[in-house]
Amino acid sequence: MTKTSLALSSVLVLACMALPAAAAGKVKTDCADEISKYCEGVEHGQGRVRKCLQEKIEEVSSACRTALETTGAGKNKNKDAGGAESGAKAD
Repeated sequence: MTKTSLALSSVLVLACMALPAAAAGKVKTDCADEISKYCEGVEHGQGRVRKCLQEKIEEVSSACRTALETTGAGKNKNKDAGGAESGAKAD
């Protein structure tokens, strides 16, 4: 492997590792007020803050709702709601 290929591979790996962090950052940024208001004291990690926010989804700002729906576990939610793609069988 050439030095250039190795360097490009390293950059690509690092960029891919940063994607989940960027998504989490979007929720953290766009839902900062809601996290303080509704989820104060909730331990961060393993989706606990996201779950807390989703329990208050009707009360959060549109920016926060969009961040929840388009990042992490929320981005596949709309596909699952369709039934056919989620593996649900029609009777």
